[in-house]
Amino acid sequence: MDKQINFDDNIFILNAEIRLISDILRLDADAALFLEKTAGDIGFIDRTLSVLMKSLTANTMLLDREEELSKLADLEWRFDQLAAGIRGNTGIIAALNAGTYRDTLAQYRNNSIQRRRTIENSYPADHQNESEPVVSSFELNQLLQEL
Repeated sequence: MDKQINFDDNIFILNAEIRLISDILRLDADAALFLEKTAGDIGFIDRTLSVLMKSLTANTMLLDREEELSKLADLEWRFDQLAAGIRGNTGIIAALNAGTYRDTLAQYRNNSIQRRRTIENSYPADHQNESEPVVSSFELNQLLQEL
């Protein structure tokens, strides 16, 4: 990929996609109409996260690299939560839990784990010594929404 990547915009779009898919999966939509599109969107997010992670970890001269790595790590966490949260017995969720889709979702989760490890290993050595918040802003928002 020779051209410059706008990480902020790409991460924003992927966040919106993950929220949309999460909302779709809360509905009892007809799997015959939405299954392939939803599964394709999840696959698109997985592939795009791989491209962003490779580009960001390779670009050690990016000015806001640590911030972008952090945003990408949060996005990976959301993606993993999406893939892990696909449970149920109706509509699209039931179809995603069946057969090859279940195996594909497991592969997406494995990909996400590998990408998060790569991201963590890409932080500068001095980043490891900084104190990290116990709860990220996204996790805090999720906890507050559940109340």
